[in-house]
Amino acid sequence: MKKGLSVTLLSVVAVLTAVLAFFTFVRFSVGINRYNSILGAVNTDYDLSGGTAYTLTLADDNLEEVADVNEVVNTLKTRLTSLGYQTFSVKALSDAGLDEHADYDIRIELRGNINEYGEVDTSVLASDVAVAAAYGEIKFYGGTSANPTEEILTEGKAVKSAAYKGVYATVSGGSAYRVDIEFSDYGYKTLSELMGESSYYLKITLGDTVLMSGDGAISKASFSGKAISITTSTENYARQAALQIESGGLAYKYDISEGEEVSSPYGKNLGTASVIGILAIVVIFIAYAFVKYHGYGCAYALSTILFALLYIAMLVAVPGVKVAVGGVFGVIVALFLTVFGTEKVGSSIKAEYAKGKTVKSAVKAGFDGALAPVLVSCAVALFASLLLLVFAVGTLKSFAAVLAIGSVLSAVTTLILHRAFSSLLLSATGYKEGFMNLKRQDGASAETEE
Repeated sequence: MKKGLSVTLLSVVAVLTAVLAFFTFVRFSVGINRYNSILGAVNTDYDLSGGTAYTLTLADDNLEEVADVNEVVNTLKTRLTSLGYQTFSVKALSDAGLDEHADYDIRIELRGNINEYGEVDTSVLASDVAVAAAYGEIKFYGGTSANPTEEILTEGKAVKSAAYKGVYATVSGGSAYRVDIEFSDYGYKTLSELMGESSYYLKITLGDTVLMSGDGAISKASFSGKAISITTSTENYARQAALQIESGGLAYKYDISEGEEVSSPYGKNLGTASVIGILAIVVIFIAYAFVKYHGYGCAYALSTILFALLYIAMLVAVPGVKVAVGGVFGVIVALFLTVFGTEKVGSSIKAEYAKGKTVKSAVKAGFDGALAPVLVSCAVALFASLLLLVFAVGTLKSFAAVLAIGSVLSAVTTLILHRAFSSLLLSATGYKEGFMNLKRQDGASAETEE
């Protein structure tokens, strides 16, 4: 590639990187709205950025004393996990003047998702807390007419499981969210006998809340797999309905306070400190690259900075990713994967040149030699993160999701972006060995320039 074209392309890349950096870190006004930076749109979790606290107090009309508050706390934790929350705090508020069976208040602290305006959606948060703490028993009503009122399935556990199955396209071209309800042997046998060969209507409630309306008919043919499906136009409602149909309500009735903001349990400025720490690692690596590789460190700097900026953008773009404290460690591991890859390339180039290759052939051999180690390290990290995504919970799940993204991005950065920047930079500087701080081994003969 001609030197002038290489300089032009490098300049374009540098300008685009600067623009991306501006939008990543800077907030500014756009008309009457304030633009939220890309970094500010990253969905962070409670243990990193704080969240909202709700206090559950036993209602005046609660019917019985709480036998074991720890069982209530554990039930709430299980339900919040089922609703998709990774890190949160649920604890009983003790009082030295009360005995071990006292009716403690319960405090829930958690963080909602970032909405389209870059703000935490507390409306969904409050709704999820209310669902997790809902009181009452699941009741079933059935009959041959819509919205039946005859209570059925009162002699045993009727539902084996209820699971949210995601979004799917409807016949009309819209979208709906599905919940599959699998009945127990008792539930299936009883319903089959009640519905006979005709259409049957089923309604499911929890207290005053209707979880499955009775205005849609089911038939024995559609019930052959011991399961039925219900749909809704709202994802959050589908998740909540699945949870309550499977587990019912709490045995005790609680009043829920208005939400109040709380900081991270590890410190108010943990999120900011994490960003500064990661940027410090990036700066240290870039400084090291300039010391070891002289002017060639520019390729390291450009690829590492672009890796960091693209990483932040991917954390926003990939749906469902929530960065907890574990996610911060995932970023650091992915960053060191990138450092390992680029360092492997640089060391290979130095070794190949020392043996007598020309600068151009040493660069090519260096990237070829680093291909396998880089792919293996990134593949191992990706495989481990995918396993954690399946089996882990809490902050480990955030670590896994963030590392999975970083593993792929690290391989792309090292093997594609870094190689492209190296080619442009060396072409612009005439492949000078001094520019890369390259040295021959004693007695090594130089190859003829290609």
